[in-house]
Amino acid sequence: MLDKLFKKKPKNYSIKVTGLNVSYGKKKVLNNIHFTINKKDVFGIIGLSGSGKSTLLKSLMGFINYKGLIDKTQDSIGYCPQEEAFFNELSLKENILLYGNMNSTSPNIALSRAQKLMNELMIKESLDKLAGELSGGQQKRLNIILSILHDPNTIILDEPFAGLDYMNRLLLWNFIKHLKRKGKTIVLTTHLLNEAQKNCNNLLIISKGKKFALGSISDLKRSLKFKQYMSIKFNYLSKENKDKIKTYCRRRNYWVLSTNERTISFGIPDVNARRKLLSMIKRLDVKYSVTEFRPPTLNELFMVSVK
Repeated sequence: MLDKLFKKKPKNYSIKVTGLNVSYGKKKVLNNIHFTINKKDVFGIIGLSGSGKSTLLKSLMGFINYKGLIDKTQDSIGYCPQEEAFFNELSLKENILLYGNMNSTSPNIALSRAQKLMNELMIKESLDKLAGELSGGQQKRLNIILSILHDPNTIILDEPFAGLDYMNRLLLWNFIKHLKRKGKTIVLTTHLLNEAQKNCNNLLIISKGKKFALGSISDLKRSLKFKQYMSIKFNYLSKENKDKIKTYCRRRNYWVLSTNERTISFGIPDVNARRKLLSMIKRLDVKYSVTEFRPPTLNELFMVSVK
């Protein structure tokens, strides 16, 4: 009876972050960040360059000083930095043995796992080949292989797709899905928003060091009140009428995503908002046509974060 009373419930998350703050001198890089990464999740972190994505990953690894709470329920974590971390002048075998030793993995197990991972990631090279002689795409994949030789439960990847062509990205995404099927949790940063929308279960949008939005695509649409994207083309639109439209949208919390001389794109919550907005535009007595009305992509949701 007492065993049941005091038995701790297993935590269903891999990482939980509460009130995370990071400063470099007087500059605050991360400001009061909260989020939870579920086990077996593919969790994407997106934001403009300089928004704090890499700093966040380094905080999760304990590489930099931070304030707040980071609760990691899985002891085994693999971290792959954006920059190549292997030694170009060493062979593949020498790099594998070195990184295996750094992660307390025996030589035999490290080599066995590396060979399997190399096959899965299409590196069909001799272990005696120098790491610096691999192609750019192969070097990216080697970087990841060396970071997971110890078979971690949670894998953190900083911009793993940077500089890769479509086929290399597809290969890597398929490998990430394979890891997820094996029960791994993957955390990654990326600028490839269309691919992140397709492949990530949950997303964290960071803007100027703060959490802007968090969740699945459906969660983001709901929290941002942006479930429909609409683009309107005008025959002619004066600055005065453009300002009236912007003011109308601002008062109703509709998003004005982009404007030019003849086209304005909007983020609105529903069909009813479309009806109201078009009714307002009709009162301006201008000629227009709705060129697009559809659910938004992650690219368009992300545009809101930089407004």
